[in-house]
Amino acid sequence: IKCNESSLPCLVISDGKIITKDFTLCNMTEEKLQKILKKNNLSVTDVFLMTADSSGNTNIIRRDKNK
Repeated sequence: IKCNESSLPCLVISDGKIITKDFTLCNMTEEKLQKILKKNNLSVTDVFLMTADSSGNTNIIRRDKNK
């Protein structure tokens, strides 16, 4: 099985901060990110961790509001 590096998830948001360093690797833009957050009724500060891959798959872990 050949591993396609471009399908690996890239860090997009870490602890409420946007990480733009790998945007090109995961085919992400600021505009796409805002659309995804809006669709999920989230703001950047609501997100503890968000990853995305070049296929458009995303994974969002919300911040724990109790901390």
